[in-house]
Amino acid sequence: MPTSHDIALDTPLRVSSTAVATAIPGETVILDPTSGRYFGLDGVGTHAWEMLQTQTTLRSMIATITSDYDVDTTTCEHDLRTLLAQLDAKGLVIVGDAED
Repeated sequence: MPTSHDIALDTPLRVSSTAVATAIPGETVILDPTSGRYFGLDGVGTHAWEMLQTQTTLRSMIATITSDYDVDTTTCEHDLRTLLAQLDAKGLVIVGDAED
């Protein structure tokens, strides 16, 4: 399985069915069911998490975020890859067509 930094721009991405998350004012809190630890996402991270609720791609996420926020494509792609790597390492996102 490729690492999140190796994700092709058109690789399918989606939230794992085991992830538990809730939105609170200004952020999203996600439970890592394996460790029992919670993670918080800010406004842009929450927007990315919302896009992952239905199958999407890194290319689509970059296009949406660069359209909605004042960020260049290179920075956006780097930041999304970092976020996806963290989510993937915790089993909170599915990369590719794998079943979860």
